Formats: sequence, structure tokens, C-alpha cells
Amino acid sequence: MSDTDSVRIALLAITKHASHQVKTLALQMPEADIIVAEKFAHVMQDLPNKLIVSSGPLRPQIADIFSRYDHLVFFVSLGAVVRLIAPQLKSKEEDPGVVVVDDRARFVIPILSGHVGGANAFAERLAKILGATAVLTVVSAAMRR
Repeated sequence: MSDTDSVRIALLAITKHASHQVKTLALQMPEADIIVAEKFAHVMQDLPNKLIVSSGPLRPQIADIFSRYDHLVFFVSLGAVVRLIAPQLKSKEEDPGVVVVDDRARFVIPILSGHVGGANAFAERLAKILGATAVLTVVSAAMRR
């Protein structure tokens, strides 16, 4: 098993446009699980990924999702993601890497566990796949002078 196979990744979409963005990414990441709203599950036909169909609001399901994955990739607005995950936050050693991709898949933003959880490196990987820009906000040692 390779390192990428051992990392548990979830790609989450709750809108039609986001579902198409997730499908594009999933084609390059068959190891990732897809979590999608029920009304857009048909978009994911013929993908090798494990498909988890969400039949209701994401909020009641987020604690379980947050605890089961090493990386979460949300194709949802940044503000909505912050509100969803806030009650789940424990520590940088325990929390999964959380990445948000904008609606047009132009920017990939790691928002949680960037360094320790690997979200920064993961965001760069996703950006390369999507042809997007990774927006990293880490202050490097050189900038601290």
C-alpha cells in the first residue's frame, strides 16, 4: 500500500457545480471517498471512488466525517466550512487537514492543520491536479526576521 492509499481523504460537495468539480478531482484521486448531496449523486456515476450519499444537511454529519478522515476537501464556501468544523476542533495534532476549493476551482486554501496535518502540502497537490493556485498563509522562517 502506498502512502496515498493509507491516507483517508474525503471530497465533499453539496451543490451541482461543486459536484462537477469533485468529479474532475476524483478522476485523478481514486483513493478519495466522495461525499455528495443525494440530488447530485448521479454526477458521480462510473467513478471508482467510494461514494457516500448525504440525504440531509451536512451539519449533523460533520462530527462523524471529521473523525474518519485525514484530509477533507470542501467545495463549499470558506465561511460555511469554518462554521461547520468549528465545534469539532481539538488540536493541530488531532484535527484532519481541511482544504477549501473555491467555486471555480481556481484557488485551493488549506484552513486547518496546514503544517502538522499536512494540509499545505496536500493543497499544493490538489492545486496541481486542478490547475489552480494553492493559497498558503504560513509564515516562513525567512519572513519572521
